[in-house]
Amino acid sequence: MMKITAILMSLFMLFVFTAGGIFAAETPKSAPAVAATETIQGKITKIDTTGDRITVMVGEKEQTLTAEKKLLATVKVGDMVSIEKNGEAVKTIKVMAPPAGQPATPPAAKPAK
Repeated sequence: MMKITAILMSLFMLFVFTAGGIFAAETPKSAPAVAATETIQGKITKIDTTGDRITVMVGEKEQTLTAEKKLLATVKVGDMVSIEKNGEAVKTIKVMAPPAGQPATPPAAKPAK
């Protein structure tokens, strides 16, 4: 009877230690979520160089984004732009050519007489 008890205890302990290792195995972790890159097109309505922010009218909605100073230095209010962004962070800004038949810059206002 003592041999059977010893064998059963040995088998039980073998199972407990083996099964514990299987259940405790670390599962692979998924990569952190990365914001998808998106391209928007619109007209610049505001540039805040002190806060590194740019506001663009996209359709009928304004979007305020964060951009590096070197990117903000390449554009001005009124420019039509194509912006590549991740979330609210601007990656690239490209000034788009005005539509055919429209001047690149609006004519200067005539002085009042």
